[in-house]
Amino acid sequence: MSEEFTLDELKARYWIFEKYALQDQRHYYQSSMRRFEKADEEVSRVRARIAFLTGLASITAGLLVQTQFLGSGQCAGLEEANATCGSLQLLITILVILSVILPPVGVFFSTLADTFQWATLRPLYERSLENIEVADALSPDPEMSEEEYQASYQAFVKATLAVMREETSRFEVQSRTPEELQAFIEAQRKIAYRVGGDPDRHKLSTDGDAT
Repeated sequence: MSEEFTLDELKARYWIFEKYALQDQRHYYQSSMRRFEKADEEVSRVRARIAFLTGLASITAGLLVQTQFLGSGQCAGLEEANATCGSLQLLITILVILSVILPPVGVFFSTLADTFQWATLRPLYERSLENIEVADALSPDPEMSEEEYQASYQAFVKATLAVMREETSRFEVQSRTPEELQAFIEAQRKIAYRVGGDPDRHKLSTDGDAT
C-alpha cells in the first residue's frame, strides 16, 4: 500500500472495500447456495413424483386389464364393449401412454440437474464462503498503528481478492481449502513484520465491521 495514504484514508478505503466487495461477495455466496439447494430439491421432488406416477400408471393399467378384461371380469369376452368397458379401455390406454411418456420426462429433469450441477456447485460456493470468512479474519483493528493497519489491510484485501478470483473460475475453487488460505495469511503476516508492523499485537476483527 502506498505511504501517501493516511490512517484515516486507509480506514475509509477499508470500510468501502469491506462493505462493497467482501460483504457483497458473502451475500452472493449465501444467496447462490440457497438458490442451488432449492433448485436441486425441487428437481429431486419432481423426479420422485414422476417415478411414482409412472409406477402407479403401470400398476393401475395392469390391474384393470387383469380384473376387468381377463378371466371373469365384466368386460371379458364381450364382442362389443358397453359404455363402462369402453371407458375402462380409454382409461387403460391413457395409463399406458402415461407410463411410456413419463420416464423420458424424468430423464429430462435428470439431465437438467446434471447440466446445471446444482448439487455440485453448492459445495463450491460453501467452500468460497468459508474462505471469505477466513479472509475476513484479517480485517484491520481500528486501534492498530498506521504501519500495522496498512499491513493488515493489505493482507485482508489480497486474501479477499484471491477468493473472488478462485470463485470466478468455479472449479478451481476446490484447489484451495481454508487451511491453505490460512497458510497464505501467515505469509502475509511475515510480510507485515518485514515492513515494521506487528499484526499479532492486536486482536483482528472477525466480524468484518470497522468500528
